[in-house]
Amino acid sequence: MFLVLMIIVSVSAAGVFVANSSSLELRSAGFVRQAGQTHYVTEAGASSALARMRGSCRAYFTDYLRRQASLSGGATTPPAELRDCPRVTSYVTPAGGGPRVATPVYLPCYTFLSRDFTTPMTFGSVFQSASGTYPRTEGSLGTGGVQPLFKVVVTELGTDVSPTRGADQNQATVTTMPTRYEFASQGITELDRASYGADVNNVARGDESLRAIAVLQCN
Repeated sequence: MFLVLMIIVSVSAAGVFVANSSSLELRSAGFVRQAGQTHYVTEAGASSALARMRGSCRAYFTDYLRRQASLSGGATTPPAELRDCPRVTSYVTPAGGGPRVATPVYLPCYTFLSRDFTTPMTFGSVFQSASGTYPRTEGSLGTGGVQPLFKVVVTELGTDVSPTRGADQNQATVTTMPTRYEFASQGITELDRASYGADVNNVARGDESLRAIAVLQCN
């Protein structure tokens, strides 16, 4: 009787271990999938911002924005247009002479959000949401309730004075110099708050960032 009891206990313990291992395996696979989705969401944000900048660069980086950045030296709080912009240290020589003074200056930048690409002027949003009940219609991230979001801060680093490959330096129609821009994209995947409520803070949330430098002809 004791031997039979020990066999039953051993088999039960093995079953519990297998069930727990299977649960961890499924959870790990879900984390890997969400990490991959977050990676592509981050890349999609950078690509969307780059495409928008190529088409209408001057609509975002105006002379007013650059003037606000140049006048931001020494400001305790940046203007509203420069709230997300990086800050660098500029060394300025006083008008009366003397040693140079270190002055923080904000670089001109523009922030793109996911919702900025869901407008009537575009061919639809960047991501498509799942819809329906059962069977659900798949969206960009499958049939689940994961919501993709991204934020891209594009910073103007300055004019690229080096010759552009393949460009004719004597061409009269070339009136603007190519400009270097930094694209800092942050991608996020989380459960849709409208469907799951405030409890989504207790579940997995994917977050990834990338930075890239692009040289654009801002026409």
